[in-house]
Amino acid sequence: MQPQQPYQPPTQPQQPAPTPAPVGPQTGYDFIMNPETAPKKTPFGGGNSLAMRLLVILGIVFIVMILLAVILSAVGGSSKKFDKTAMLGIAQDQTELLRLAGAGTEGAVTQSLKNFAATATLSLTTDQANFTSYINANGFAPEEEKLGMKHFVATDTQLANATSASNFEPVYRTVMDKQLATYQADLTAAYNTADEKGKPVLKSSYDSAALLRTQLTQQ
Repeated sequence: MQPQQPYQPPTQPQQPAPTPAPVGPQTGYDFIMNPETAPKKTPFGGGNSLAMRLLVILGIVFIVMILLAVILSAVGGSSKKFDKTAMLGIAQDQTELLRLAGAGTEGAVTQSLKNFAATATLSLTTDQANFTSYINANGFAPEEEKLGMKHFVATDTQLANATSASNFEPVYRTVMDKQLATYQADLTAAYNTADEKGKPVLKSSYDSAALLRTQLTQQ
């Protein structure tokens, strides 16, 4: 008879260990579960797309063009310098024209020429005041002795001889018209190089001289 064996419970089969979740490439639905990791797209597609590069290049070109325009504008503006020589010539023209207007008032016989002389005095005085204000604002004040340098003795002699010959008015008109034409030429030359503040002053003086010449020839 066999000795009795101790009781042993039946052995349970071992369960397989759970398979860990794969750590590998993300699934196609990860961007739903993790929206912060979803790839960002630009309006033109990828961040390095050709369209984006072209846009950047065009932007740089546009900025460069603006800078060039600003530089060229500054250079062009600096070329408009205050020409003291030209301005002195105009101041001398005005001084001589006012002197001739006074001579017309004294020597005129007809009322029409007296009216012209009075109009010329008023017009030239106004233009002279505006012009003087402009050049003074630019730090230029011509010396008194230089303002009369276009007063020629030959002109006085010509008018004196005309008075003696009772031919003052025709000679005076010729002399005055010639001086006004010189004045207009000087104004035109100065206008072409003047700054933006000087141009209106010079143009106004030119227009006034043109009216005086018209009035003078219509007498």
